[in-house]
Amino acid sequence: MDVNVPALSVTEDWILERLTSEQQDAYYTARRDRGAIIGEVDIVDCKYRFADENDNLYSRWAAHGQYGFVLANPVLYDKPILYTGSNFKFFEVSLPQEVPRG
Repeated sequence: MDVNVPALSVTEDWILERLTSEQQDAYYTARRDRGAIIGEVDIVDCKYRFADENDNLYSRWAAHGQYGFVLANPVLYDKPILYTGSNFKFFEVSLPQEVPRG
């Protein structure tokens, strides 16, 4: 497993190629806001990005004048777990006992 893969390469294709045919059918027929859990990280800090700071210090998604999370210890699961999210807020997740980890 390579957890240093850029986030942009973890796409819907990556998810779909790891699902069974039945799971793919369920994925395609589900509401479009349905997604998958592909791994986990620890949130270790929250930082404010000032406008005069070096762009190389931040993720491409970190906007000037906004807060962003600092993440650590990424774990990419072997198989995605189909799961409906909760639109940009924290929520409890009930996962199976044995989560396949890479």
